[in-house]
Amino acid sequence: MKALIIGGGGFVGRYLAEHLVQDCGWETFLTKLPKENVEVEGCEAYNLDILDKDAVEALLVRLKPDAILHLAAQSSVAYSWKNPQLTADINIHGCLNVLDAVRSVPGYAPKILLIGSGEEYGVLPENTSLVSETTPVHPANPYAITKLAQNLFGELYAKAYDMHIMMVRAFNHIGPGQLPQFVVSDFCKQVAEISAG
Repeated sequence: MKALIIGGGGFVGRYLAEHLVQDCGWETFLTKLPKENVEVEGCEAYNLDILDKDAVEALLVRLKPDAILHLAAQSSVAYSWKNPQLTADINIHGCLNVLDAVRSVPGYAPKILLIGSGEEYGVLPENTSLVSETTPVHPANPYAITKLAQNLFGELYAKAYDMHIMMVRAFNHIGPGQLPQFVVSDFCKQVAEISAG
């Protein structure tokens, strides 16, 4: 199996690449931004701007992965309030560039994973504490709206173009190496700094 992790320079991408190479034995490639430094043994990395549709298509033609795991996103809720335009460009237009690039390659039908967010649920209705895939969504910030739009496009493309697309609504990822711009890693950083005096 050959996999391409788009957005492999992020927090989750490195862990996923290591898992696919070491535990699954998959031939794995990842994309990153030029400023990112990602080294996963047995995994080749490519610089890619998902807003450049031609570059996305050229990479897909070159690699022809069996599975595309689309992790690239502007994932900070706080930043989405400061720059909703860039958030929409990356999270919606970038995703469409990936989906349209797949469609443009004749006879190519990879499995595609799109990552949504628990933020899509937004403010839950009264007396609701647990959510499932059928819980109505009420996105309450620009980031959440872009992730909902991405998943709606994924659903549309799966039906209209018979594409193999799986969508998930992931909740907070936490662990070593996460940037302190996210709440749990920020709290951990503050506790470590207090402990160190």
